[in-house]
Amino acid sequence: MLSDSFGHTSDSTAWNESGKLTDGYGLQVIVYGGKAVERVSERMAGYGEQGAEPIVIRGKEAYLVSVGEPPGELANDKNTPSGEPRARVLTWIENPGLAIELLMSPAYAKKVNADAELKKIANALRPAE
Repeated sequence: MLSDSFGHTSDSTAWNESGKLTDGYGLQVIVYGGKAVERVSERMAGYGEQGAEPIVIRGKEAYLVSVGEPPGELANDKNTPSGEPRARVLTWIENPGLAIELLMSPAYAKKVNADAELKKIANALRPAE
């Protein structure tokens, strides 16, 4: 678990097939709290402004998108070289004080049905009471 690695009041954990942290991530879960939720909300609004269509995860508006650099920009041929794999991200606001972002690496996304797996994981997550 990494604290504050994605901004103050964030926590992150990652998984990969090898089980070795040095091999990068296959899946990463980032949980944002406090003021960091505002930044996630702004990023989600930006996805909509860039043309992404929202989906619904457990009754909440979410975005399932491919991202480029810088964070918050949908992947396109200007920020991600053509033909280069792109990370898949599923982001939603769970409640006013909690946002969740699931990231799947481009390499792992090629091995599985990325969208189906991200939705399955998102539907299984539940915040602590």
